[in-house]
Amino acid sequence: MNARVMDAERYAAYVSAFNARDYDGVLAFIHPEVDLVTLGYLIKGHAGIREFYRFFHTYVREEIVVRSVVGDARRLYAEGLMRLTGLRPLDEALLAAQGLERFTPVPAGLTVDVELWLHYEIEDGLFRTIKAAHYLPVQGGPWRYRGA
Repeated sequence: MNARVMDAERYAAYVSAFNARDYDGVLAFIHPEVDLVTLGYLIKGHAGIREFYRFFHTYVREEIVVRSVVGDARRLYAEGLMRLTGLRPLDEALLAAQGLERFTPVPAGLTVDVELWLHYEIEDGLFRTIKAAHYLPVQGGPWRYRGA
């Protein structure tokens, strides 16, 4: 395997590092000038990624469960679940203080699976752009919290 080609095996290593909260390992797959777009927010560069996840993962355990991956040397597409488990109380005021008003808090002790689609643009074997799309269920729909 060429270490600079983003194939399924290398992508699995990236997801494994992400799920383990190995931020140095995650950033080894990401271009230093990355643009991460999620819920309409733009998070820029390694420093922005670290800052965002340092905050978010203090309150929520996030695990990516990959169902399928397709791509080529320039793009990679992944589909799966974002499994979120509330670790500590996180409310709208805390999210607003971080400028993350569009995020929905996951109550401590509860877990929710959110449908997730990821589009990566690859430059020099690294993720240069990451775009995340989430299925936001309708109120009262099939989306349910699990746990306490």
